[in-house]
Amino acid sequence: TFSDTGSAAPPINVTGSIVAGSMTVDNTAKNYSFAGSGSLTIAGVVAKFGSGSLTVGNLSDNTFSSVMTISNGAVTLSNNGQNTFLGGLGIFGGSVSLSGNSTNIFADPGTGAPVVTIGAGTSFTLANSSNVFNGLQVQIDGSLIFNQSADAIFDGSLFDNGPLTKNGAN
Repeated sequence: TFSDTGSAAPPINVTGSIVAGSMTVDNTAKNYSFAGSGSLTIAGVVAKFGSGSLTVGNLSDNTFSSVMTISNGAVTLSNNGQNTFLGGLGIFGGSVSLSGNSTNIFADPGTGAPVVTIGAGTSFTLANSSNVFNGLQVQIDGSLIFNQSADAIFDGSLFDNGPLTKNGAN
């Protein structure tokens, strides 16, 4: 658990492979950042609470085996490795941005539910080069934003009432 009682400076330097059962970031006053050459593998739930930010900017691959739930704050995954979301992504408060030179892969956890849920009043920005949704469902009640100068290819299924925006030259 990362909270306002921990040290947020300097950034958390990931040098090897960190394997955790779950990860909770509950921060209001401190902003957390992961950097370094290592990787993150989180077997259980990743939960983000509090208005503080979370940046994952390591140089390696990351795997999130269960659902990643964002309840508040800005979350940015700007690492240079592949991010694999095996349990889905739920954005119910705050925002999520996928940037950097990473590829993001969303896999079907077999629940029949949408793999990505963008709640009302939230935003999900795709500012990187490659995202693979494998034909899966994305529920948009908030905003889905493609902020890329390259062509955006979406291989998923969109539903609900939120806006979809494509910014960039193509």
